[in-house]
Amino acid sequence: MNDVGDPEAMDARPLPALCVTETTFGPLNPLTREDKPTVPASFTILPRRGLVYVDYAGHVDLAEVFSIVEAYDRHPDRHPDQRHLVDLTRVTGFEHDPLTLMKLQARKADIFTTTAMPSLVVYIAPTRVAMTLAQLAMRSWDGNDKIIVRLQQDEAGALNLLGLRHRTVAELLKADA
Repeated sequence: MNDVGDPEAMDARPLPALCVTETTFGPLNPLTREDKPTVPASFTILPRRGLVYVDYAGHVDLAEVFSIVEAYDRHPDRHPDQRHLVDLTRVTGFEHDPLTLMKLQARKADIFTTTAMPSLVVYIAPTRVAMTLAQLAMRSWDGNDKIIVRLQQDEAGALNLLGLRHRTVAELLKADA
């Protein structure tokens, strides 16, 4: 497994409002992961697996994230015991607003912590930008024993943590299509 260690090991320079990698690809279709236009944030509920796959691409805007969190909360297949796989592979930048991020995480906690069992959230973060975003989100869960958060650098490690036999997200999504 590729658990990412200490967030302090990352470059200590302050983050600018927009962090961008050299990556030049566009967003991929979350169901096929093919090079087709898609929305920057989406989710797919896999009810048979008790799993929610959340896919972010491009610049992550927190207002858009709020929007999909609310859409997830209203979705008829939402269930409080679902695990969450958050794919940040194609993130090229994000809105860095700690106060809004804390409000977003509080709203997610309202949704995810309605059962006695803790919710598992696994982030796929293979790039520096993705890792920085995941670590910011993870820090906002500190002290909340109802959310278990893990960070992986690759799909296979993340899927393994979730107890899934698939090696890629595309394989998982195709198997559930």
